[in-house]
Amino acid sequence: MRRTKQKRALALLLSLAAALSLTVLPGHASRFQDVPDQRVSLAADTLSALGVVSGTGAGKFSPNGYLTRAQLCKMAVEIMGMGEQAQAQAYRTIFTDMKNHWARGYVNLAATTEVSEGTRLMLGLGNGTFGPDRNVTYQEAVTVVLRILGYGAQANRAWPHSAVETAAQLGLDKDLKIGNPAAPITRGQTALLFYHMLFTSPKGEEGPYAVKMGTPVEDAILLAADATVNGQSGWVVMAHGDSTKTYPAAAPADTALLGRRGTALLDKEGRFVTLIPDDSTSSVTAPVERKEGYYLYLSGKRYALSENTPVYTGSAYSAGVTTYGEYMANLRTGTVVTLYLDSQGRATGLYRGESSAETRFVIAGSRGGSYETFRSLTGSEQNYTVRKNGVSVPMSAVKQYDVATYDPVAKVLNVCDVRLTCVYENASPSAGSPSRITAAGGNSFDVLADAIGSFSGYKLGDKLTLMFTYDGKVAGVLPKNERGVACLALGVLEGDGFRLLGCDLTLTGGVADGAHQGGILNASSERRDTLVLTPAGTQTSDKFNTENMTLGNMRVDPGVRIYERTAGGLLARGLTELPASVTAAQYHKDGSGMVDLIIVNGYSGEGYKYGRIDTLSGYELVKLSSGVPGPDGVMTKDKWTVRAVQGQPMFTDKDGSRSISTPGNGYYSSGYVAWSESLPSIVYLQAIKNVPSSAFYTQDGVTYVRTSKGVYPVDEDVPCFNGAASSYTQSDTPPDWVRLILNSGGSYTGDLGVEAGTVWSPTGNANVVMFKSLGECRSFSDTVTVYIDGTSQRVRVVEAGA
Repeated sequence: MRRTKQKRALALLLSLAAALSLTVLPGHASRFQDVPDQRVSLAADTLSALGVVSGTGAGKFSPNGYLTRAQLCKMAVEIMGMGEQAQAQAYRTIFTDMKNHWARGYVNLAATTEVSEGTRLMLGLGNGTFGPDRNVTYQEAVTVVLRILGYGAQANRAWPHSAVETAAQLGLDKDLKIGNPAAPITRGQTALLFYHMLFTSPKGEEGPYAVKMGTPVEDAILLAADATVNGQSGWVVMAHGDSTKTYPAAAPADTALLGRRGTALLDKEGRFVTLIPDDSTSSVTAPVERKEGYYLYLSGKRYALSENTPVYTGSAYSAGVTTYGEYMANLRTGTVVTLYLDSQGRATGLYRGESSAETRFVIAGSRGGSYETFRSLTGSEQNYTVRKNGVSVPMSAVKQYDVATYDPVAKVLNVCDVRLTCVYENASPSAGSPSRITAAGGNSFDVLADAIGSFSGYKLGDKLTLMFTYDGKVAGVLPKNERGVACLALGVLEGDGFRLLGCDLTLTGGVADGAHQGGILNASSERRDTLVLTPAGTQTSDKFNTENMTLGNMRVDPGVRIYERTAGGLLARGLTELPASVTAAQYHKDGSGMVDLIIVNGYSGEGYKYGRIDTLSGYELVKLSSGVPGPDGVMTKDKWTVRAVQGQPMFTDKDGSRSISTPGNGYYSSGYVAWSESLPSIVYLQAIKNVPSSAFYTQDGVTYVRTSKGVYPVDEDVPCFNGAASSYTQSDTPPDWVRLILNSGGSYTGDLGVEAGTVWSPTGNANVVMFKSLGECRSFSDTVTVYIDGTSQRVRVVEAGA
């Protein structure tokens, strides 16, 4: 390894050793079941993966048991990579008390191995014996470690005080809680001691000792800790650049390292042992507070990303590398991400962990939630956020039968109360023990491993109520005798699917009963192969007061789910994102009468398209009179005319593309607008004219403009039009029925073969000239017109030359 790489690896390893002394790692799944301390558990598992320790049998490590001289000898030999030589040393006698001892080969090898000139790894007791089963003191154990690291002379200078002081200077004693160095050391303390040794540089060397134990893989990102490859679980997925690689795990991987960037350590067989985080580069892990195109807001700060910023995703069944341009549509408010930052604080990559079908979960009992309830998920960690249905709530908001999963990377307890009542339609591999089921009108769901048992006794065709995790997996069946529990699966229609509000799940094939796009609905199924969506919300125009937590005169639950209605659909919002008062469009009440779900009208301006609108003219066919029999019995012919139609909009987007859509109520005039195909109106932007081109400036990566009405932020990719060079023409040839009526003086009698009410409009052609950038637009003209979105007070369009 080159010296520069050694320095880097050393810095990484030392930073991890320091971090371990300050943090608890609740996501670690230990191979030893009797080690409650997470630091000791991680150390024991790592050393076990490296072959340094093997436990005491029956899946136990016995961390509180005292270490013997024979056990210390084995650990020392193995961590030096000499374990294979021990067998050859088991046939000679050096110490009289080692004739039939299991550690005879290790002791003989240690007693004859010089770690430095004149210093052997371990010595006997001076009377021809070794004392293999005698307890080892801390000062004796640390002396052996210091000898391996090349600090034997310093340790022996004024032993034992010099050994204890040298160990403290190197950080070997962190977390060991040594009171009396002359007292026996426990197996748990020894595991920590040897674990810290891995991250310590031997004397005179720049690389950490760990590089002697295996193969380092630099610049890796841990994407999945328990992936399934070819049907087998227990694999690790890591990202290297724009590709991924899979490795078998030598021990259960620490899930607290998911999304961390650093150096991976592989053992001699190419198995993943651990990831050593690179804390020399910074990162931030937090829920997305707001998304504005290529900007993400996390923890009150704004970060700029580009279309090609790499995005790393990980789960047990899918892990990979993509770009922000491809992945940005999957990010919503509340999504927990990790941003990797350069020395200037700019985002260089994004990690999004995705829960797997093997997710561990806990269902809250009759007393609701508490920190003790979820300790099996969170370990001893208590400094975590509780998010119910995507919204931060106090622990008291967790109720009976709510399902919780834990994200150890973000330290978030995700809670979901979605319960779908439906008919059990199909299952694989069997109805009583399914890993995947079909229900609710042909929709398929993954069943978590620990939830399979709840299907016992059910057969296909039975009616049941499914409970879900936040990521849309089945966490079990609600007990049949629980009649007082609210069973709701609230959501909205979006396109061809029914999006559940509260978990990451979209249902298809639902039959809407009096429902409409954007309205709050409840999904249920009373019959096989049928999903019924019924209205469950109440329309309103009341103000939601976020300070008093009232909607009109109604009380709002502290854990209320809030969604903003935008052109791109519903976006989840947190209370802190909303203004003090915002207009609601719909709400839902829980069983106690409190408002627990609110859909608010668009207030942020996000999701809209901003650009220019031009109006098309056309004609509508109107029947003036119908044919009737004349006096001679001959049938007269229908009489027709046309009515001029104005206001069918053609929209020019910021990329120059054009689209025509049927307008809502009213007519429109040409101008610059916020355009939405899903919302029923076009919103005109507010114009501020004669703004000097020099009034634009950039601060902290954000562009602003000073105007006579104030200072406004400018969209990063703001569309810029050349108004003076734009024109509009209509060139399509009208159909025969239009030409016949117009050529006949405005009316026509006869058979046109077209029904009354038919409308024709030409496609038209807007000769809109756009600038490639804001800089090009400003260079073209000394003054410009900026167009402001009134809801968010941002510059959405700039026009020059008008």
